[in-house]
Amino acid sequence: MTQHLPFGPKHFVREAQADVAALCAPLFQKLDLNYFHYIRLYKDGSLTGLHNRMDWHDCFYENNFKTTVPLASQEIKFGQYQVCLWRGSVLDQTLCAARNFTNLDHPINVTVAHKDYFEGFAFGTRAGNDTIINTYFNNIEVLLNFTRYFKDQARDLIKQADQNRHVLPKAQHADNLKILDNVSSALTMVGAYGEVTITFKELEALCLLCRGLTIREIAYRLKRSARTIEMHFNHLKAKLGCKRKSQLIAVALENNINGF
Repeated sequence: MTQHLPFGPKHFVREAQADVAALCAPLFQKLDLNYFHYIRLYKDGSLTGLHNRMDWHDCFYENNFKTTVPLASQEIKFGQYQVCLWRGSVLDQTLCAARNFTNLDHPINVTVAHKDYFEGFAFGTRAGNDTIINTYFNNIEVLLNFTRYFKDQARDLIKQADQNRHVLPKAQHADNLKILDNVSSALTMVGAYGEVTITFKELEALCLLCRGLTIREIAYRLKRSARTIEMHFNHLKAKLGCKRKSQLIAVALENNINGF
């Protein structure tokens, strides 16, 4: 049975689709993406958002899917962000619907914590584009930069959308508004010991190492201590069977992770 859709045919959020799509167009062409949404989830359960296309939004509500997509985590500190692939974090039924009914596959979420709300930025590609995972790995910083660009360019759209929040049905709330931690299971590399899992923080550091940055430069870029960055590389060496950072770079290149 079709559920009531929060945004009617003349709602501002639907009318803003073309503007959002125009802002996304250069990124979509560069990375072969076809989907983007921006949401704000407030602690009172109210939600607002902007989309380049509303078909997944409508499919979500029409099927009464539960919000298992990582929207927010009470453990994220103010100013921090988390990144999570949908693969491994949402139900197969949800992913199948995304692929079959909206031509949306392998989405990735960036969640940012603010004092009163959480922001979610989602990117996705066409169904069957399995190479997008490596594209994400190689362009994490591009995606993060786009989130800042979008907020700056779409500030008026965001303001108008925020004035038209709706309350997410309780049945569709994420459990305790927490991210389902799938980063360790979703990010993998193949090393001397076969396929191993890596963390997103390790991936960030590795991408910058592949760009030729020093430990100090990586620490400055990621706002962490040099000791923490060294720890990430020591963990990666142990997982991948490497003794030197030059070997880490070689393994990264073999896994199509080159930092660009």
